[in-house]
Amino acid sequence: MVFSRTFNYLKYNLYHYPVIVTSFAISLAAPVLVLGVYPVRREMGYTRPLPTPTRVPIPDRAREALAGFDDDAA
Repeated sequence: MVFSRTFNYLKYNLYHYPVIVTSFAISLAAPVLVLGVYPVRREMGYTRPLPTPTRVPIPDRAREALAGFDDDAA
């Protein structure tokens, strides 16, 4: 009896307020996914990628003067 009322209430809200019901369902599924996805990925052998470089390394040599690219000649 209680489950039929609950089911009818959910059907009513899903028909009249689909965004609210969908948001509620996603918010309930998020913790389950967080607790379930990461262990499965670890078991499947997933490793985190290397961090993206944030700067270009400067070479350990003398800088060469550029020739043929003068803007002052014009």
